[in-house]
Amino acid sequence: MDEIDAFFAEFDAEPTIEDIVWETAFHPIITQVMRNTREHELRMAQEANARGPMSRRDKRRGPRTFRAENARVTYHRP
Repeated sequence: MDEIDAFFAEFDAEPTIEDIVWETAFHPIITQVMRNTREHELRMAQEANARGPMSRRDKRRGPRTFRAENARVTYHRP
């Protein structure tokens, strides 16, 4: 019986410094980061849906990336 009483005594105890720091500092930050990530993923999915279905060419090429051959050269050697 002592083990069971000791187990439940942890829940009745006063909050420790670690509990207070978690509730006031880390938990809100982690929650905000997760919310921002979820909103970003939703926005990206909506943009992809707005573009319509992928063409066969896009499926073959994979995700769009920066291609050096499409970049403009702004510096010319004299």
